[in-house]
Amino acid sequence: DHVKGGYFPGFALSTAVGQKDVTATPLQVARTYAGIATGTLPSASLLSAFEAQDGRLTVPPRQPPRPVGIKASTLAVLRAGLRSVVNDEGGTAFSAQPKAGTMAGKTGTAQAAQRPRADVLERMAGDTAAINRLATWLQNDHAWFVGYAPADDPQITVAVFVEHGGSGGHNAAPIARQIVEAWYAHHPAAALSPKEAGVRHRKAAPAAAEAPASDDDEVGEHNPEHEPSVPDDPPKRGSEEPSGEESAP
Repeated sequence: DHVKGGYFPGFALSTAVGQKDVTATPLQVARTYAGIATGTLPSASLLSAFEAQDGRLTVPPRQPPRPVGIKASTLAVLRAGLRSVVNDEGGTAFSAQPKAGTMAGKTGTAQAAQRPRADVLERMAGDTAAINRLATWLQNDHAWFVGYAPADDPQITVAVFVEHGGSGGHNAAPIARQIVEAWYAHHPAAALSPKEAGVRHRKAAPAAAEAPASDDDEVGEHNPEHEPSVPDDPPKRGSEEPSGEESAP
């Protein structure tokens, strides 16, 4: 009802795939993917402590980690798909595989075309070339990649958002690869895990593999001893949840 003309069924469809009025910060999306990776939503904070004038530090309370609340069979399907995006030929981030170790994740290209604001154009009056560059940049999509590593033993979650950066697979995923490779450089043992040996460089299967079934199909278990780290990231309005040609991550 908030738009002229009222509600249309198409609004629900757009929202379901992350378009329309859906907004999220990189930190929110990273936390969500950490939950998918392990079955546990980790706590996340942008503030480590308050410092008083006398130098005393006060650590703000944090919400404890909690189960993600998704069935184990559903998590298995999601994780298999995220592995395929990076590790199977035909995946939208196949070219962004780290040199050592593995990564799973999802690319996203959020349709976010904009026009320059009137006040900006007023300040740039007379600089036609700069105005044209700005107008062209604002027409580009937002580029997203969100993922975790190692693919089958998650210990770190990474979210990359490139404002009006274009394709998520071409422009955001390579940045995530650099971050993950830097992490592996400081954690070389994680790249040598036997669990990771069969994940890299797989060719796309001729047919989708059926997800492993759970006997009781319970939700993912809460495992506080095995939570991926979520990098603190200042909130940034993503305009739209990753979507478009590569769909939402």
